[in-house]
Amino acid sequence: MHIQLVGLPASGKSTLAKALVDNYPEKYILGQKRYDSLKKLVVKKPILVLKVLIKCIPISYICFLSLMRSDVRLLNRLEAFLGLVVNLVNYEEMIRGFEEGDRIVVWDEMAFQRVFSIFAYSKYVPAREDIVKYTKWVTERFLCKPIFVTSGENYLDRVLDRGVPNRMLNFNDDALNKVMKTHTIVFEMITENYTLGNMVTTNNEIEKSILFIHEMLVKNER
Repeated sequence: MHIQLVGLPASGKSTLAKALVDNYPEKYILGQKRYDSLKKLVVKKPILVLKVLIKCIPISYICFLSLMRSDVRLLNRLEAFLGLVVNLVNYEEMIRGFEEGDRIVVWDEMAFQRVFSIFAYSKYVPAREDIVKYTKWVTERFLCKPIFVTSGENYLDRVLDRGVPNRMLNFNDDALNKVMKTHTIVFEMITENYTLGNMVTTNNEIEKSILFIHEMLVKNER
């Protein structure tokens, strides 16, 4: 079984994932990010990259249409979609090369998470049907249960306090504010299709948060 922690940047996904594995090492293992660039993948795993690209065909049009409507640098837009490909190749590699047995693989960066980069860079608020189509594609194509993470704080304040993600460091203030506002809209669109039982808040003590996730997953296994 694989789970992916889904949340706004700086919401605490990586902290939760690491804490979950550290506290229950017999039950969880972190998803292995073996590759961090498409260039390396094309050289080492060209067939797997091609297979992932074929899987991406159903959502390619809405992704590229959204990215074409953006004012951010072309490099940022390319990285948004190519990052999805890299994440999925890492996921496919993990499935092929690791027999997890009873352990659950925990991802803090996978297909769901890329929705924020792909659709939040657009000059326009993304269409709800596009977000639904994307999340439905992720759910049906990849057996990776989403668990939604929220900080319970003002998003802008938290990001400024913890630091802007590297991919947004070159954004001017107007572009950064626009992207962050769209992030929150996209997150609301995603989560409205799932039960609140899949939501964890990181403003609680970390021990309480990981216990909540652990008990929820154990209950779902029964």
